[in-house]
Amino acid sequence: MMIPEMFNKTKPTFQKILDLIISSMIKRRIHGFDYGVAIVSEGVFHKLNDDEIQKSGVRFTCDAHSHKYLKTNAKQTKYPQGPNLKNPGL
Repeated sequence: MMIPEMFNKTKPTFQKILDLIISSMIKRRIHGFDYGVAIVSEGVFHKLNDDEIQKSGVRFTCDAHSHKYLKTNAKQTKYPQGPNLKNPGL
């Protein structure tokens, strides 16, 4: 589970989020677990600055209070240049 408080001393970026997920996957694999779920709280994405979001190419839908909707876009957005999670080069 990744929550916004994990980024109190640093700004979150998509790369930091991916690095944390991948390192957690590696740790679980080392301990013999080849399954699991990565949960990232929406609050983490709310802490991303606009430049980071624009760099990512992901388009978010926002509500009347400018809160980003991630679930909607997760179904609609394709990541043509996303990370190769099958072979992250580790």
